[in-house]
Amino acid sequence: MSNLDQQLERLLRSASAASRPAESAAELPFPAQARVLAAWRASRAEGGDLFGLIRCFRLGLACACAVAMIAIGASWHGVQSETADEMILSNARADVAMLQ
Repeated sequence: MSNLDQQLERLLRSASAASRPAESAAELPFPAQARVLAAWRASRAEGGDLFGLIRCFRLGLACACAVAMIAIGASWHGVQSETADEMILSNARADVAMLQ
């Protein structure tokens, strides 16, 4: 057995011989839990989200989506009007050809 294995074996034996804490001492009473949760919520509301960066990113994302939708609408309108102009031009050429 190597020196490392002996040390590990000794550590595990001493850990198994150690006394265990009482189970009831690990749980906080309800009023203490309520105070801790209230303090956590208050600190979070005061600016715990990195000085409002998350809120700023959400607003930026909403504005970017709105700008993208406006750009799509404008380009769609341009595509529709160009298609109509092309059809009018081709129909006019056909009408002129029929007249001659």
